[in-house]
Amino acid sequence: MGPEIWDRIDYAAAVGCKNLVLNSNGGLLLRQNHIDRILRSPLKRFIISIDGFKKETYEKIRFRGKWDRTYSGVQELLIRKEASGSKYPLIICQYSLMEENEDEVDDYRRYWQERGAEVKVRPKLEWTSVGSIKSSRLDHDTDFRIACPWGNNTMAIHQDGTVVACAVDWSGKVNIGNASEFSVRDLWLRLGDHLRRPHREHRWNDIPTLCKGCVDWQTAGAEYEEKDIIIDGSRPFWYENKVTNFRIDALKKTTNSINK
Repeated sequence: MGPEIWDRIDYAAAVGCKNLVLNSNGGLLLRQNHIDRILRSPLKRFIISIDGFKKETYEKIRFRGKWDRTYSGVQELLIRKEASGSKYPLIICQYSLMEENEDEVDDYRRYWQERGAEVKVRPKLEWTSVGSIKSSRLDHDTDFRIACPWGNNTMAIHQDGTVVACAVDWSGKVNIGNASEFSVRDLWLRLGDHLRRPHREHRWNDIPTLCKGCVDWQTAGAEYEEKDIIIDGSRPFWYENKVTNFRIDALKKTTNSINK
């Protein structure tokens, strides 16, 4: 999208979108005056996925990523954010846990917290199990599940206007309709009939086929810093109702106890 992305973010704020969030891998922060645009934007959160602390780990995980460029860019962003004195956007360094980097998480968290970033840690996503990505930190054998947090609280619109199951339905396996033909409100209601209602009613046989094989809902227990004062807009939709130190086994025990 290039520089056009900032015009679209400004437009979203102008028409009433209040909790704007942008995710990035941070690789282009030092180009095209992006840092200045980020700090002048109406974003509430700017989330940067940096899934490695050591140079060799980061560059093994991030295809074509350059550790020096990304780390320098994020540090410059944090320095300029502090100098500006602005509350927003909150800068969050995200870490997806996987076998290649799990021994570096404590160093990563300490490093970025010392430089003024918040740190978010979560299991690696499998992107709805439609490809070759597998996460050893997700339970693939459990019969237990919950209504998907993303499917029930968000709506993903692809660049061509197609509304799909959720943000990780990258290949558009579930097609609800197109924003060129229906209003956003109508598409939200259509998504409710097709996906949200069977999820919330636990009619697992009736949820979309894509959802049946997906275990990414388990990553909704991402670890955020516990603070006495939480800045408004700095947490995702599920945070207020989150399960502290989310564990699938704990959820199973709670459900089994209720059922008994």
